[in-house]
Formats: sequence, C-alpha cells, structure tokens
Amino acid sequence: MVDRKVYKKQTLSLIMQKSVLISVFFLSVLVVTLATVTALYGSVGSDTSASTSTGANANTQASANASSSTSTTTSSGSTSSNTNSGLGVGIALDSGVQVDSGITVQTTGSSTKVILSNGNEATLKVTSNEAKQTAQANLNVSDCSSCTVELSEVKAQLAYKVTTKKQAKVLGFIKTNMDVTANVNAETNQLISIQKPWWSFLAVESQTSASASSTTNAYAK
Repeated sequence: MVDRKVYKKQTLSLIMQKSVLISVFFLSVLVVTLATVTALYGSVGSDTSASTSTGANANTQASANASSSTSTTTSSGSTSSNTNSGLGVGIALDSGVQVDSGITVQTTGSSTKVILSNGNEATLKVTSNEAKQTAQANLNVSDCSSCTVELSEVKAQLAYKVTTKKQAKVLGFIKTNMDVTANVNAETNQLISIQKPWWSFLAVESQTSASASSTTNAYAK
C-alpha cells in the first residue's frame, strides 16, 4: 500500500516536471516568433520609408537642379553661376570623410572624381551631410550627426557608407548594440542598400543611436 502511494507521488511529480518543461519550450517558441514578426514588420516599414524618402530626395534634387541652372549671381556688373549648387556639377570631398583604400580619388579644383571597378568615371555630387540625412531617414534613427561616413564603391556605384550603432533587444529582452550601415549613392543621394547583422531579424530595434563607448557584443563570451 505504501509502495503504491509512493509510486503515485513519483508519477505525479514526473508529470508536473514534464508539464513545466513543455510550457517553457512553447513560451520560448512564442517569444522567438513574436520577435521575428516584429523584426519583419519593422523591415517592411523601413523599406516603405526608404522608398518614400528616395522619392522625396529625387523631387528635391530635381528642384535644386532647376533652380541652380536658372539662378545667377550678379556682382560688380558681372554674372557668374554657383558651381557647387545642385547635383549637376562636381563638388569637393568634405573634410572628415574617410576614403576606402580600394578606390582612387582624383581631385581637380573643386571637383572630385573616382574611377570605378568597371572602368566608369563617377563624379561626387552629394555632400556627406546630405548622405547623413538620407541615412537617418532610412535607418530609422533619431539623430545621425555622429554617424561615420566613408566614401567607397558599392555595387559599381560611388557611394557613401553611413554607419551608426543602434540600441536593440534580441528576442525582445536581451539588450545589445548593433552596427547598421546605409549605402547612399554619392551622385544622386538615393539609397542603394542597408547592411545589418545577420541576427537583426531576431532583434527589436530602437531609434536611439548607441555611443561607441557603450558598445556591447551580443556574442561576447
């Protein structure tokens, strides 16, 4: 009789343990699913924002070109055009912009040109601040003034690589920072692509940029 009671208690205990394990398993699956869905919907929203921002930039650039082609400055009876206004002419590379060692920059007066890997010549027509504004809209960050900028070649196009660190939560609760980069065409100011870590689909991103001093690695041991 005693053995039967002990057996029933052991069986009940075993069932409860298995129930707890099953509950924990399904809870983990639910958390991962929610994080994935959130990341996917956030990506869709970012892509939509990128398309809207690109269209707005194109309209702004077209207006700037029209304005620069028709406006002139008269001084002491002479008329001269603004050679650095709009996207129709080349401009000098801003100070503080890093240059990828894989490209060769040629500077002639106020014009900056780069020979791409396919042999085509590209002319710098977008300032680093304009590229930062495009990156800020497409990376969905509140401030990109401290973003790092590198002039490089992306998909056979002259591009600015605008990089910042964003605060994120992997699976919705593991806090970390991740590097995100917007590749912006340096001739048209249009977004080429966005680079994120492979695990970003598991993370819920914040609009807040993380400072370099507080950088953490989600996989650091």
